[in-house]
Amino acid sequence: MRNSVSRTILSLCVLFGLGLGAGCGGGSSNGGTTGNEQLVGKWDSTGCETYTLSTGDSSYLKRSLSYSSTDATLTTMIYNEKDCLTLFGMSVFGAKYTLGAASATLPGASEIDYAITTRTVTPLTNNAVAALNSTIGGACGSGNWTLNQSGDVAQIGCPVLGIPSRSACPKELDLVKVDGDNLSTGDRTTIDACKTRPTALITQVVVKAK
Repeated sequence: MRNSVSRTILSLCVLFGLGLGAGCGGGSSNGGTTGNEQLVGKWDSTGCETYTLSTGDSSYLKRSLSYSSTDATLTTMIYNEKDCLTLFGMSVFGAKYTLGAASATLPGASEIDYAITTRTVTPLTNNAVAALNSTIGGACGSGNWTLNQSGDVAQIGCPVLGIPSRSACPKELDLVKVDGDNLSTGDRTTIDACKTRPTALITQVVVKAK
């Protein structure tokens, strides 16, 4: 059970920041901050992504990110193993985004702020259901999670996943770098993005769908 909860916590605490972002076109010669139009479209993982907790537990994800000129939606599929064969759970996070200044320390990256609009989670295994129904720190969403049924975690939050309510964290801080058809986002695995902006980018990229 500890590994199942840890996997869910890692995936859902970092996945929003791992997938959502906007910023500078690192592949362009002028080095200037990008506009929203460069983000519009769909961006997908190139394969199974692995993220490791400080405890040594790992989480395995595939991400799909969609941008309009004002909104971003991240759908993340969470798996049980490194080959991403067996689904564990799914999440869909949405936000309004605002592009900011170019990063002062990371060439080609820019700041981005997200105003959270929706956060839903769907448990796809019994272990995921048990993790979401845990009362550690308080109720997760409205509680009473059942297999294959989506539930809202934006309004109330989900303590066992480390997700605050929208009122407690109305805005999240991130970074992004666009390099041709590749998009990188800030490494938020060790920070509270409600209060602190990342200072580095994750190595995994999402690729723009043709």
